[in-house]
Amino acid sequence: ASEIELPQWADRRYRFARLVAELWFAQLSVLTSSSRKLLEETLASRTLVGEMVGGSGAHLVDYGSLRRLQWFAVVPNEGDDLCWPPSTSIDFFHKVGLPTVNLKLVRPCPLATADETFQVLQEACLETEKAALQDVGEGYVMYLTSKSGNNEEDHVVHLGKMKSADYRLLRRMRDRAKVFAQRAGSMLVEDIVEEYKAEASSAGLGHELVATRADTLSRLCRLVFSEDIPPETVDEQFLHLLQRAKTFEGTCAP
Repeated sequence: ASEIELPQWADRRYRFARLVAELWFAQLSVLTSSSRKLLEETLASRTLVGEMVGGSGAHLVDYGSLRRLQWFAVVPNEGDDLCWPPSTSIDFFHKVGLPTVNLKLVRPCPLATADETFQVLQEACLETEKAALQDVGEGYVMYLTSKSGNNEEDHVVHLGKMKSADYRLLRRMRDRAKVFAQRAGSMLVEDIVEEYKAEASSAGLGHELVATRADTLSRLCRLVFSEDIPPETVDEQFLHLLQRAKTFEGTCAP
């Protein structure tokens, strides 16, 4: 892990990569020799996919102050398979001792018809769309699997992300605040808020939630203007700034 400290990685552009590398080497250091060997054999022809959560204000969901890597997919480097079936990937990570995301079975296979498959997908999407941020976090990745071949093994045939309207509009709020930070002095807070309210209302969010979010966005823009907060800080410390904005009473802004 000492290589992380070499001068060529000191530039700010490598900051995220250094954080991930530190966590990865820390995870490797506690694996058993048999787990490390299995991991090396697997990585010879496959790629592991995971995510770093926690310890960052850039997330729109509070994952806590502790940074950690969570793993969720194993992808063959060659061949037609998109990735291993999710249950196979999770079982592998558990076997070697790496932490994973949660896995939920939406509907057991097989689904009899294309119409039934479409109905299951539609129900899952609508349920996620209407869910509150605290219930679904940043959303889900759905894997569609199908049995094929003589051995009836599962294969992933498609995958896609599902995000709640609540999450998408919170992300939109961050984007609006970043644009305002970039152009502070040349944009009216009222214009940004009205555009956001129109988007939130068309997405089906309740009137009370839309009003609350719009008020918070207005306060956030005024806070950004008052303290001359750069767009990079809005991006990296969004949740922290959002909490501050809820009680910000300043009125100085275009």
